[in-house]
Amino acid sequence: MSASPSVVVITGANSGCGYSLVELLIEKHLAALRPSQDGHLSTTHTTPQIPTIIVLACRSPKRANTALDTLISKYFVGQKARKAFPVRGLDDDAAREEFAKKMLQLLIVDLSVPADVFRAAKELADRFEKIDALVMNAGVLHSEGIRVRWALYQLATRPDHVFRTGGDIVIQPVGETTPDSGGTLGEVFAANVLGHYILLREIEDLLSAAGGSGKVLFNSSSTPVAESVDLNDFQALESHHPYEHSKRLMDLAFFALRQSYLKPSTTSPVHLRSTNAIHLVLCDPGALHSGITGTLGVPTWILFVVFVLLRFVASGLNFTGRNGATSLFWALSASIGDGPHANTRKPLWIRRDAVEKYHADVDGFGRTFVKVVVPDESRAVVTRCFGDDEEGSDEGEREGLRRRRKATDSGTEISSAEGGGRKRVFEVVAKKAEVQAEVKGEDLIVVEELERLYALYRSSAAVKRSW
Repeated sequence: MSASPSVVVITGANSGCGYSLVELLIEKHLAALRPSQDGHLSTTHTTPQIPTIIVLACRSPKRANTALDTLISKYFVGQKARKAFPVRGLDDDAAREEFAKKMLQLLIVDLSVPADVFRAAKELADRFEKIDALVMNAGVLHSEGIRVRWALYQLATRPDHVFRTGGDIVIQPVGETTPDSGGTLGEVFAANVLGHYILLREIEDLLSAAGGSGKVLFNSSSTPVAESVDLNDFQALESHHPYEHSKRLMDLAFFALRQSYLKPSTTSPVHLRSTNAIHLVLCDPGALHSGITGTLGVPTWILFVVFVLLRFVASGLNFTGRNGATSLFWALSASIGDGPHANTRKPLWIRRDAVEKYHADVDGFGRTFVKVVVPDESRAVVTRCFGDDEEGSDEGEREGLRRRRKATDSGTEISSAEGGGRKRVFEVVAKKAEVQAEVKGEDLIVVEELERLYALYRSSAAVKRSW
């Protein structure tokens, strides 16, 4: 009995990194289905088994269908496709198109609308018994233009900083909310963070059904740094940098959840339904000219020239979605291993015993590679949350943390002796989030708030279904 095909779900798959990742996966699998070197397609005309089902999760039905039609025309149908990508057992366009439509499937979902994410998750559960990988790639960055003078100054003085963090060049609108939320749900936050979190939580049992090999890829960014997040403005409704804020939140969620999904029996900040290990992987596409940056109003050829010239002095200037998808493509096929890498520019496995970010990069001659980066503050955050080297990461300590948080709300000071575990004295400060961050670690606070919102919208979705 033949094995069932693997299933990969990619959000934001109709453009940019997501679309390029789909192309790379198609090329990989069609290469494995090429006829023998003697040139004969097949003597039995047996239709080959589909190796992987690629689910393109997209917001716009029109753009999703356009992407699907383009992929079928490029790789499956027509004389040019048959010549460039021959497949044994598929001799005519009708058979190839039927094969393509089984291999490439659409899932229409608006990640900024929680109810739609719950619907999409249920649709996935109805379609598949397992999901081998979820690639959380979709993202929005709304732009009102760029600060031209500031951009020129930054490019002249700190080009690497500009392409690594954005350099505060893009003017982002403040306070944008989703149309159906009554002004209560930030649009960038919902699309980039909450929607993905809901989707992950809702299909974690399908990822667990992969038998311990399931992967979740967080497509992060080089832009977020510790200063990108203000926990008092969790949805970045007052922030001038909602995109960077959202990406930092996803990094922090990764830090908090990674160990819990790897070892489901471990005490977790959330109640996980998975029973088998799920491997969370943090990737970075580098600086791209994609659907996100295409709204800046700068001619493409100018950006391309700038990117190419600066590749000799700065890293991560990938420009194209195909270059940016290098780390995602590598992570989907890489094995899980332990121990340090012999070469951090050519990692052989995803480390199970360390927190790393896998960065898509390109050198001055256009050669792509994956570089291992230690994420900002990740080691301290993970140690603080899970207490790997300390006593006290037990229920007594967690109760102490809850008391401190409650005390902060009421304006009362509690000494460290009441909490057990770590011996610290916390002073009451004006901002509750600052005390929470000191006590718990920002990553744990982020996941707790995401979990609260997840439960809230899940209850609402359940009520609507009961109607």
